[in-house]
Amino acid sequence: MMNHGPDISAPNPARPGRDQGLMFGLIALVGLGLWSLGTATGWAEIGAQLARLQPWQVAILLALSAGNYLLRGLRWHGLARRLGLPTGLWQNLRHYLGGFAMSVTPGRLGNSCGCAGCGARPAGRWNARRRWP
Repeated sequence: MMNHGPDISAPNPARPGRDQGLMFGLIALVGLGLWSLGTATGWAEIGAQLARLQPWQVAILLALSAGNYLLRGLRWHGLARRLGLPTGLWQNLRHYLGGFAMSVTPGRLGNSCGCAGCGARPAGRWNARRRWP
């Protein structure tokens, strides 16, 4: 098999704390966003409404959310199959669920990055312009 570039899974010895610093920064930004949201909307009102939920209502909400992500994972599996990636259903579902960070990317850029992570490399193997409008 031909090597198409550096092994991106290997840690970079030149920047040993980069990943930890990035993760800390992202967690801090999420915390700041949640604090800002709570300040703007009022945590007391949100907490009062959440306390009114019955356990069966919470179970229904969680089931709907799980169903939503299952359907989205199946859509991801269809995309991977369309690209001809040699991956199975469970591997594609795991890859999709592991890629929540890509959900904030504009358009379908997250799908493109995810497909590249699944093995659709080099980018010349599949025509992204033909796959995504």
